[in-house]
Amino acid sequence: MNATDTGADGQAGKKVDEIPFPGNVTADGGLIENYRDPARLTAPEDEKPADIYVAGKPRRRAPEPGPDLTIDGREFTVESVDEQTWRITVPIANVGADQSPATTAALLDVTDEQQHRLTTFDVPALDVNEYTILTYDWDTSMVSAGRYELQAVVDPHDEIQESTETNNASPTAEITVAKPPTSDTYLSDLQWVDATIGWGEIGLDESVEGNPITIGGTTYEKGIGTHARSEITYNLGENMSRFVSDVGVDDEVEGDGSVGFKVVGDGETLAETDVLTGSGGATHLDVDVSGVDTLTLVVTDGGNGIDSDHADWAAARVLT
Repeated sequence: MNATDTGADGQAGKKVDEIPFPGNVTADGGLIENYRDPARLTAPEDEKPADIYVAGKPRRRAPEPGPDLTIDGREFTVESVDEQTWRITVPIANVGADQSPATTAALLDVTDEQQHRLTTFDVPALDVNEYTILTYDWDTSMVSAGRYELQAVVDPHDEIQESTETNNASPTAEITVAKPPTSDTYLSDLQWVDATIGWGEIGLDESVEGNPITIGGTTYEKGIGTHARSEITYNLGENMSRFVSDVGVDDEVEGDGSVGFKVVGDGETLAETDVLTGSGGATHLDVDVSGVDTLTLVVTDGGNGIDSDHADWAAARVLT
């Protein structure tokens, strides 16, 4: 192809094949079409479409008339202030062609597709390309433990609906509210702060494959089924005195697998097993966690990879 781009920035004569543009991509929020087409590149300026590729540089489509408020998803953030307060930052910009009037935005709890308004923001009038940053401190002291999804929405005409489908919306941000236990508690009944797993999904009162937790022929009604490599962290709030569990490889792997278990309190290893195999039965752990704020249950792969490493924290509980 020998077509050239005769753009106004002095780069006339650049060959199409030299233009570093893959086509059909989003650049700065504007969809840019594939302009590796001689007819389009050499067309008179007044015949080119709004989105055009000039001298190797994409340009966004001209904004539609009127205001256009948007939430910058890259800067929509959630951070922990303390154990019960989360700070949500909502940046709103006017990317339209006209000034936007003063309006409102809303922060919604959209967990499980339910939509509940947490707060309403006052958004000032914004000139073209002007932005404002709004913040909200969410006090979760009266909120049930669990995982929550939050989303901000804004409408330039102050017509906020309780729906993320009718307004300009941010991405969802996930918050985990994990409250410390105050009495004897099975960990499968306690919301964790954070968790990772090497394969599958963590099972609550079941193995990683969804079967009853079973180690060495003994079945447990309560416990956590996971898979190497895994870490699960809980907030104990210095309220508990002991952690108790039977640990081992679940019988569902029929004798395969080899894992190690480690109990960590506030970054310090409190207990650790030898490598346990699928044919070795359960090992009992009874660990002093007095004064521990953060408890982490760690499963390692035994040094030979994670194949068949179905690990159980059977009847795992903390005691006062």
